[in-house]
Amino acid sequence: MVKDTNLVRCWGLDNNGQVPVWVTPPSDLGAVSKLFAYNTQNCAVVKATGLMRCWGLEDSDRLAFPSDLGNVTAVGLGDTHGCAADAAGQVRCWGTSDMNANVVPSGLGAISEITANDFMTCAGFRVSRG
Repeated sequence: MVKDTNLVRCWGLDNNGQVPVWVTPPSDLGAVSKLFAYNTQNCAVVKATGLMRCWGLEDSDRLAFPSDLGNVTAVGLGDTHGCAADAAGQVRCWGTSDMNANVVPSGLGAISEITANDFMTCAGFRVSRG
């Protein structure tokens, strides 16, 4: 949960005792409403726009999310891929995955949450009862 001024500060050390560049958020990030991190990649939803910004170690296109993603409600980050859901619950993925974790199944439908790791992506659904 992001509190107070909704600004982001990250920390961690590399092998030389220095804070690596991929840990530091962009200086113009501003206030955020949601924050996601996995391994060497980080993403945040900018409070003012609802749009996602990512930073971190760039390889395997892990930070190359679709520029037309729109307002983001959920994000799952794996080692070399990521997936995000927009306000309508539609999922888009980017990056690479030997296990097809970045391939959205057809007919997935609207999702409410998403998570990922090195080998897979999972989506949660809200089901109406009654």
